[in-house]
Amino acid sequence: MTRTANRFPVFAVALLAATLSGLNWAADPANALIWAGVLTAALAALAVNAFAWNGQTEAARERDRNLRRSLFLGLGLVSLALGVAFANAFGLAGGADKRATLVGIGLILAITGNYLPKTVLPIAAQGRNPARRAAAERVTGRIFVLCGLAFAVAALAAPFQYVTLATGAFGLLAFLSAVFAWFWVAGGGQQAQED
Repeated sequence: MTRTANRFPVFAVALLAATLSGLNWAADPANALIWAGVLTAALAALAVNAFAWNGQTEAARERDRNLRRSLFLGLGLVSLALGVAFANAFGLAGGADKRATLVGIGLILAITGNYLPKTVLPIAAQGRNPARRAAAERVTGRIFVLCGLAFAVAALAAPFQYVTLATGAFGLLAFLSAVFAWFWVAGGGQQAQED
C-alpha cells in the first residue's frame, strides 16, 4: 500500500468529523465551545496524519500503521456521535443517540478483541510459558470479539429501558474474561523462560 493509500482512511474520517462538528456548530451555536474543540481535534488529526508518522524503519512504519488504525477508530466513533447529535438537533434520532454510541463501543470492543492476540502481551505472562501466554491471548481475544458483537446486537435489539443493563452485562463479561485469562497465565507454570 502506498503512503497516500495508508493515509486516506484517516483523512476521510477526520474530514467527516470536521464537517459534522461544523454542522453541529451551525445547528446548535449555544454549544460552540464543544463544537470548536471537536473541530480543532479533527483538524489536528488531519495535520498529524499529513505531516507526521513518516517512519523510516519497518518498526516505525508498523507503529505508524497502528497509530493510524487507532486514530481512525477513535475519529469514527466521534463522527458517529456527531452524526447522531446533528440528527437530534432536528428531532430525527429519538433515542438513537444512546443506541448508536453503544453499537460503536461494541464494535470497538470486537475490533480490539481481534487485535488482542496479535499485539498485546499480558504483564503476568512476561517470562512465562509462551504457549500458555498465547492461549490466554487467543481466549481473551475471542471472548472480546463475541462480547463486542453481542454488545452491539443488544444495543440495537434490546428494549430501550433495558439497553444499558444488556450492554453492561456483555461489557462486564469481557472484562471478567480478561481478568480470568490474566490469572490463568499468572497462576500456571511459574518457571521463567531461559534466553
